[in-house]
Amino acid sequence: MKYRLVSLGKLKPGVNEKDALPALMKLTKLPELTVRKKLLAGKRTSLMTSADVNKIASAKGRFSAVGLLLEVVEVADAPSPTVAEPQKASSWKFARHFKRLVWSFVAVLVLLLGAAGGLWYWLFMMPDPNASQVESALVHDQTLAVANIDFSQLKKLEQLTRTQVLDFFNPDADANLLVDVLSMAATDQLTLNQAYIVALASSGGNRVDGLAVVTGHFSPEQWRAQISRYFDMGNPEQGITPMQPKKQVNADQCPSEVVAGAQPVYAKLIKDQVVFATSVAAINQFESRLTSVPGAGTQLAQWQQLKKFKFLSAMVFSPTDSSNALPGIAGMIGGQVAKSIPSVSSLSLSAQVDVMARGVRLDAMLNSADSAWNAQASNMANSWIETTKNNSRVTSDVLSSLINQLSIRADDTKVAASWSVNRHSLSDLKHSLENSLASLFGGSMVSVGAGETEINDKPMNYNRPISLAQLPSFDVPEYGGKPLFTNGPFAVDVQGIRMLDSDFLEMAVDAKAALPTLEDTSGLGELFRYSLMIDDVLDRQGGSLLRDELCVTNPAFFGVKNHEPETQGTAFFEQASATKRVRLSADTNVSDISQVRGRYQLGYPVSVQKLPVELKAGAMASFAGTQIEIVALGRSSVRYKVTGKADQLLEVRGLNSQGQVLREGWKSTFGALSDQSYRGEVSAIELYIANGFEQRSVEFVLDNIFVREGEGDDAVHPFALSYTPVQRAKWNQYQFVDMRLVKATPDQWSMDDPTQRAVANKAWPGVKLFVTHNPDGWNNNPQAHVNLPLWIELYASMSSLSYQLSDQEAVEQFVPVRFPYRQDEEGVRLLPSQTVRQQPFGVVNFEFDAGYKAGQPFKNFAGKLTLRMPLTLTNQDYPFNDLWKTKQVNGVDVTLDNVSRGTFAGYHFELRGDLSNLIAVHGINEYGERIAPSTLNYQSDGYWLVTIPFRDELNSLRIVTATEQDVFELPFRF
Repeated sequence: MKYRLVSLGKLKPGVNEKDALPALMKLTKLPELTVRKKLLAGKRTSLMTSADVNKIASAKGRFSAVGLLLEVVEVADAPSPTVAEPQKASSWKFARHFKRLVWSFVAVLVLLLGAAGGLWYWLFMMPDPNASQVESALVHDQTLAVANIDFSQLKKLEQLTRTQVLDFFNPDADANLLVDVLSMAATDQLTLNQAYIVALASSGGNRVDGLAVVTGHFSPEQWRAQISRYFDMGNPEQGITPMQPKKQVNADQCPSEVVAGAQPVYAKLIKDQVVFATSVAAINQFESRLTSVPGAGTQLAQWQQLKKFKFLSAMVFSPTDSSNALPGIAGMIGGQVAKSIPSVSSLSLSAQVDVMARGVRLDAMLNSADSAWNAQASNMANSWIETTKNNSRVTSDVLSSLINQLSIRADDTKVAASWSVNRHSLSDLKHSLENSLASLFGGSMVSVGAGETEINDKPMNYNRPISLAQLPSFDVPEYGGKPLFTNGPFAVDVQGIRMLDSDFLEMAVDAKAALPTLEDTSGLGELFRYSLMIDDVLDRQGGSLLRDELCVTNPAFFGVKNHEPETQGTAFFEQASATKRVRLSADTNVSDISQVRGRYQLGYPVSVQKLPVELKAGAMASFAGTQIEIVALGRSSVRYKVTGKADQLLEVRGLNSQGQVLREGWKSTFGALSDQSYRGEVSAIELYIANGFEQRSVEFVLDNIFVREGEGDDAVHPFALSYTPVQRAKWNQYQFVDMRLVKATPDQWSMDDPTQRAVANKAWPGVKLFVTHNPDGWNNNPQAHVNLPLWIELYASMSSLSYQLSDQEAVEQFVPVRFPYRQDEEGVRLLPSQTVRQQPFGVVNFEFDAGYKAGQPFKNFAGKLTLRMPLTLTNQDYPFNDLWKTKQVNGVDVTLDNVSRGTFAGYHFELRGDLSNLIAVHGINEYGERIAPSTLNYQSDGYWLVTIPFRDELNSLRIVTATEQDVFELPFRF
């Protein structure tokens, strides 16, 4: 089989002929007129024909790099000539025809052998002539581990996938040396053969050296230009150049800096190899062995057998010694792992292109002379595989099939594992995972097989009447408080603040825009384009509190960097919303934050164009500066690459043979490539591209962020959370009251339903419980109404009352206690209610979390109430900022979870642990005055959520706990 490289006679969209013409003239060494006539006249022209796929790929890369549109087509081998049988022939004519037949057969045989030889070379490419010599210099008795990338095999993988490896890198990401090298290799500026990374034990055995070698054909200037972007290069001595690694930064926005105290790296160009090492001795040793051509050893033979025909290989010759090559905690873990498998003398990993299956085969091997250990390890692994495979059959045939491709075997010298995957199995796996996730949210498990199709009855409507110039004014909701900033259709507010694991405060700012009321809102959020930028966060003196993230290369947080806009958002319920998260500088307190400045911009597509694209790999389409190339096609999927204004591509729509729109399945993006799957067989592709976006924006300033809203109660409550110990004598005053005589009044019920009545009651000394139940009401659980003595000391005391039900898990549920008190100038006193005048008891209402269902009758109900009275108390104060990290007080864990401006605005604390000791929590201002919580909610997960409202100069929290209590357990059964 041969291949023909064909010019389509035109340039790629967006390529300027003025720039491409000189490059084509230089590449072809033809005059301008001939180039125009042959390559730019709009006609198909054959450039070359060859059975060598590498030559075709190399030529295609060179012509494609200058902008020429190309196509590679297969060319069938020439058929053998047909020889007519002679009717009459003399002996000499017969001999002549026989000779022609023989020569024709020989010619066909030579042609077939040539094609087969070309295919053999392509399938099993031999390494470059210097590879064995380089490997002999690298792999010897001091080699701990070696890894290799064979670029010729990598080219084979690219041809199978019809995709360059470079396309799997994000072109917009910060540059790195690997991407630079692959870019140059993809455009044939470099010819790379092999890349090796080796860990070597030093001759003294007290140090591990790293060595990297890249072989190929390149000039020193090319490498020096690339390396200088990432290293500061010193003066070479004897050809060895010391290099100091630069700080990995964004070169356009952050100045390059040398990492303080970083170890130098050394480099040398030897023949057609660039050598990098962590020491000069390692380079000298490599060069010495390279010139002396050392003999083959056991390690070298093992390595070369492993590496054969693999595009990726790695081998560890001594797991125990190689763990020393890993720095810090990784070395410690590696050492422990190595000790746990003492029988293993070496291990290896490799990846090989499986041409027939159009996939990749992964192999792993543990070499061990302990046959018993090998058999044991293999049996355990195969047992796990069989169990996992059987379990997976229940949930996923695809996963079971993938596991079935994994095989593990053992003999007297090794334990080997292999696993084959191809694009079909990976595609099926994506379908399976997608359907599994869909099932978690009530979706159906759908497996698109032969003849199965799902039609999208409501495809995206790009003609909805939305004009950003005529957006309605933002309607401030009745709940949740008024946003800090409103202007026409826009509203901006601080969503909240939390502490990250990296010990930085993170603030979330939410911006909204009102949208017109539409009947069809399906997919609306995908059409908008958002840009929310926080310009600065200022303290009370006008100083900036924003963390400088220009030089951050690996941000350990969700979202974009502080100096970059947030471009993700949603459109839902007639509102377009985007949230930007910014990190504040170290040691910032919430109380330091005074003002937030920023900009919010909203965009909506205009002039959406529908473009059909040819259903074949290599097909291209462009509109309004956006170019799309179809990279590969599957039966129900398409892989494509977008260049130019990628944001303007709104949809890649798949149609079936009847022209119906198919439902989209999974979608994934790797670098410049996107894979889109459909629920049915694709017969046509349509592209929807916007000509641009209508824009509307607003600048905002947020002031008075953490202040009290509305009138509310006075900030200072001297007795709101009293923690005076309860004397036993007070309880004894109620011991002689006959609680059986206490009657329930209608105003004690927690609901207004006139049909609600007590279904059960029980009295103890000083306490009475009424239970009500309405099986037809909105709340099916029984309701509790507990009469307790009127003690100011127990007002809102969090651990004073709890309950536990007998037929449920032994979990104690705590109940907030509130009595009918009010505060005025004379202090705290009873409310003058009819209830209090008739009977001096407070009423606590709550719901028994008993799991009752609608219509379930009230019967067999049992449990116990627990009443705690604090005898001795202690309190502990903490600054708010200290509580971002959990503190423990008398068995109670206290954590500042977040600061919110939501429905319950304030500082939100979580209190877990031994909650029976917890008495009270309240804020303390700079004058030592106590600030009562605005909410006290006991959560079903077993913790208190306490909100301290915003107040001026509020900076610390007081936690009151009981060190000694009287505990009264009050059992009941109805």
